[in-house]
Amino acid sequence: MKIWLTKNNGVPVREQIVTQVRLAIASGELRPGQKLPSTREIARRFGVHSNTVSAAYSELADAGDVFHKHGSGIFVRDDGEKERSLETLINSVLVEAAAIGFTRQDVIDHLNGSNVEFKGFAVIEPNPALCEILVDEIRSATETDVFGVDIDDVSKSNFDGYRFTAMFDEEPKLSGKLSEGECVFLRPNSVANAMTGHVRPAVSEVIAVVSGWDDFLNLARLFLIA
Repeated sequence: MKIWLTKNNGVPVREQIVTQVRLAIASGELRPGQKLPSTREIARRFGVHSNTVSAAYSELADAGDVFHKHGSGIFVRDDGEKERSLETLINSVLVEAAAIGFTRQDVIDHLNGSNVEFKGFAVIEPNPALCEILVDEIRSATETDVFGVDIDDVSKSNFDGYRFTAMFDEEPKLSGKLSEGECVFLRPNSVANAMTGHVRPAVSEVIAVVSGWDDFLNLARLFLIA
């Protein structure tokens, strides 16, 4: 895993580590069961105190993102082989279906027994600022009808023809409201992947990020620092 850390920039090193590891897990760069760099390795590589790295790993462990295996190190939480085996099976079915001319939607419609025409996406996101960003980007990328929907209205209203979509961290809240496969969960890019192909700006260049959403500004700052 690639990590970028910068000291004396206004963002605590612990926060930089926690955020980058979480993004790497969410984006799939860090896979379930994968080992993280050791506390000593990160401390030595970036010249930071090992206690700072330990505090970041402890925060991640307390949140359930990683776990400590005595004598072996820190690993990404593994939800089990069964889940990954099912994902592999589904992917293989989709690949075989595509080889003979069927689309992913054809497979989904057949499994659901649904002939409802696909219209667009209903975005489930409680943060209004983030919801607005997601709606705009999904609409631009898919050229379909996209709108935000309140999580409490998911099971009350008729959304025939619309596919639910939400950020990955909303999955636990939706587990009791939607059936499996009814919602597409979006995963963010990792810092490493976001930096790929980009050149470091010159010292004289000024970069401005404009947003009315504070969390977005904090993430943007972290990416730029990296």
